[in-house]
Amino acid sequence: YDHLEAESVVSREEVAELQGYAREVYVEDSVYEYIVQIVHATRAERAFRAGVSPRGTLSLKVAAQAWALAQGRSFVLPADVRGLVVSVFSHRLALSRPMSDPMEERRSIEGLLVDILEATPEPV
Repeated sequence: YDHLEAESVVSREEVAELQGYAREVYVEDSVYEYIVQIVHATRAERAFRAGVSPRGTLSLKVAAQAWALAQGRSFVLPADVRGLVVSVFSHRLALSRPMSDPMEERRSIEGLLVDILEATPEPV
């Protein structure tokens, strides 16, 4: 692989600048509460060994801000949060009773997250 080279699309400074813009994307209180409700539901779900941590909660908020920015918005929609939950949380969770097949376990975790989303009303 020594002969392979990748050309940077953006500089480190540009990445830092974009991260700063993402941090400025507005998150309404009702959207914060929606995130908290989803996280609490993961903690209450007995099929999970433990629910999502505070760091995981923050990761969802930051991902939603970055997504909103990428969509050209200065605010986060509940749909942004909903669309990112499985991607942001699935690798952070483990089942109380692990399965022998890792892919099956991942599908189970993702299914439980979808169930939580379906049971958690989006703010309007």
